[in-house]
Amino acid sequence: MKRNLLLIVSFIAFVLVVSACGNDEKSESPSNESNSNTGDENESVTEDVELSLGHYRVTDTELDKLFSDTVEKFEDEHPEVTFEENAVAHDPYRTRMTTLGASGELPDIFMANGSMLIDYIAKDYVMPWNDILDEDEEWRDGFVNNAFDDFTTIDGDIFGVPVQMQAVHTVYYNQDIFDEVGIADFPETMSELYDAIDKLNEADYTPIVMGNKPNWPFGSTLFSTLADRVTGPEWFQGLETGESKFTDQEFIDVLNIVKDLVDMEAFNADINSIDPEQAANIYFEEEAAMMVIGPWGVRDYFADAPEEIVDATSLALLPDVEDGKGNAQAVAGGGGWSYAVNSDLEGKERELAIEFIKMLTNDEFASAMMENNDMPMRTVPLTESDGVSPLQLEYFEMVEDVEFTPVYDIRLEPAVVESLYRGLQDLLIGSITPEELAETVQNNVGE
Repeated sequence: MKRNLLLIVSFIAFVLVVSACGNDEKSESPSNESNSNTGDENESVTEDVELSLGHYRVTDTELDKLFSDTVEKFEDEHPEVTFEENAVAHDPYRTRMTTLGASGELPDIFMANGSMLIDYIAKDYVMPWNDILDEDEEWRDGFVNNAFDDFTTIDGDIFGVPVQMQAVHTVYYNQDIFDEVGIADFPETMSELYDAIDKLNEADYTPIVMGNKPNWPFGSTLFSTLADRVTGPEWFQGLETGESKFTDQEFIDVLNIVKDLVDMEAFNADINSIDPEQAANIYFEEEAAMMVIGPWGVRDYFADAPEEIVDATSLALLPDVEDGKGNAQAVAGGGGWSYAVNSDLEGKERELAIEFIKMLTNDEFASAMMENNDMPMRTVPLTESDGVSPLQLEYFEMVEDVEFTPVYDIRLEPAVVESLYRGLQDLLIGSITPEELAETVQNNVGE
């Protein structure tokens, strides 16, 4: 009996020791089993996510404010997300992204034009969107027709989501000045434009003012449309397949028209020394009868322009080129810039990047763009409201039925674009011939 009692006491003591050891182990643990993410695979813990974001939305314009507000909104709705913004102004941004493209150190999410994507796609730096677009048909089908063309390969792979959808070419002209010198209507042919330029020069007006200091304005906003008037779209498509060359006579004919315009003093003498904003000021001072820039001029320049200048201004497209192969109702334009995602992103980071870009390209964002006199990438109702200016409405009516044709700096290789646009600067001051420029550009193909 004593032996049994001793066994019972010993067993109880053993249990108490084991229990005490168990409690000690629990007290030393940072969390108990119910709070441990290793104890239950069904438990989920939200981890902080930092996404680098490259863009040029750094001004105080309404569109850039809308972008910033959307970044903040996304962070508010996703407390685990923080954006590391790599942001600089538009022109330095182009240079920065070329440098980053050479090193491969691209942000997680970034803005890229079609020319940049040509380089990135070849190096497998960017994520394709085809499957994502097919999975969200409502989002996909809301985009303007042809919105993805600038970011689509010959094989049909899509690598960017359009930031906007617009023409890059618009002629702003002062009808009061036209009336003064005897030009009743905007010219319908290049011959009529030449006559108008002569009349304006005789009256001591600068016929066309432009600011080409950054080198892209002339090439993008005038030359791309002029070239299509002469060559037609098939010649440009041949550049992508290798069937066309810049030394072809069609392209040299375009350069000769530029030379003709220079020789007849169609442009301001300091065209390569001033930027587009300075050119707009010259137009506002009624020293010039016409100005060529994209439709963003309505938003960026005319919002603060003298009222009498706004009232006198109308919009037009470059006139028809006699014997040209292009359509007079076509204009260079498209998506231009896109939102792209680094191909290295995976898992939750990739999902959040996609969700963020959808927020930047949904109906709510597009409607806000319209109200701010911007050109949305989605089909949204056009209404005459206090937010949409008469000039903006005139622009939409002007391009309602036009065909968009390629923008040279969006669709061509960066090296080709740089040699062409720098060469156009030289052609504008007469330091190179059309034939020499054509040869120079062709030599940069494939570089």
